[in-house]
Amino acid sequence: IIGYSHDCNQEQVEMAFRTAKEAQPYWFLKVTILEKEAIYRRIEELTEKYRPQIVHLLNKEMGKVAITADADVTEFIHCVQHYHGELSRVEGGAKDTQMLEKYSTWERHPYGTVLAICPWNFFAIPAWKIFGALTGGNACVLKISKETPFMGTIIVAIVNEALKEVLDKEKYENLKGLVQLIHGRGSITGEMLLLRGSARDYDLVALTGGVEVGSHIAELCGRYLIPCHLELGGHGTIVFMDDFPIEKGVNEVILAAFGDTGQRCVTTKEVLIEETIFDEVVSKVIEKTRSLRIGLPSLVETKVGPLVSVNHRESIHKMVLETMTVAKPMLGGYSLTKETFKQAKNDGFNLGQEFFENPKLLEGAFYLPTIFVNAPRHALAMYK
Repeated sequence: IIGYSHDCNQEQVEMAFRTAKEAQPYWFLKVTILEKEAIYRRIEELTEKYRPQIVHLLNKEMGKVAITADADVTEFIHCVQHYHGELSRVEGGAKDTQMLEKYSTWERHPYGTVLAICPWNFFAIPAWKIFGALTGGNACVLKISKETPFMGTIIVAIVNEALKEVLDKEKYENLKGLVQLIHGRGSITGEMLLLRGSARDYDLVALTGGVEVGSHIAELCGRYLIPCHLELGGHGTIVFMDDFPIEKGVNEVILAAFGDTGQRCVTTKEVLIEETIFDEVVSKVIEKTRSLRIGLPSLVETKVGPLVSVNHRESIHKMVLETMTVAKPMLGGYSLTKETFKQAKNDGFNLGQEFFENPKLLEGAFYLPTIFVNAPRHALAMYK
């Protein structure tokens, strides 16, 4: 346990929207582009300054392996830099039309308050929402996943620190509510947030998440006539042709399937292989998967770390068990625990030395890489 967070209550939700709404016009009208650029530069600098602490947090909070956690921080900075460049391109413009006596002009106006709902698995995703909103002159209320409350906390803290350092006291005081953070479970606090659409507390919803949640948000936004932007889960399939270099293809499969411990929306869930190379590819994928070092995410040599939580691990295992009713796993198919450690060793998995030195680590949310072969199309593992 690295800390505790609680469900925000109705009063806190209403206060978050109220203070964001108060700050938004000031941000749009009173803060110059030069000041906004200075704020973005300072956010970039602060993120770089706190990189070691952020990487450590991502290791601890979501189990992200060191090399990927570090890359996530870099992508966060790149996102801020992108929107930094967009700040001077949101003013509108003018142009001639097909008719000489007519002239066309346009202006860009903020939506107002953006409700950003983000998952737990990628540090850069809140940056997409927050800085896209701010660049357009909006305020932002960020609902972060219950699995990673402290990831959201450090992001909003960096934004506020930059505002305080760059702006004079009066401007900073007027912008304290510009980016708000909401903690809590989706079924409780998330639903509470969304229902505030009936009071027009937000003007746009931006979600990265699952199809079921996206469908629910689309329904509510349709009811309230509020626009929404939905980036929903997909299905990553690799088609392995016999004219592609096998070793290179196998490496791509391993990276796509087990990079980030498989915890990303673009993770490969199935590989379709031409019959002429099927046996060879399957054999090499299984062999290479066994060689992936499983261990603590803070160690640079670790390739597969723990899942984000024990609850998530159990959810994954239920799906695996259901798939086992129609297909047999060629590798894995069980959690790494004190009870299964010997079996995992006998199955040839590359288990980190830290498990031998400290068996208590086996109480973590580790799940062994799992491969099914010739699973039917309706099998749960083929589409989840």
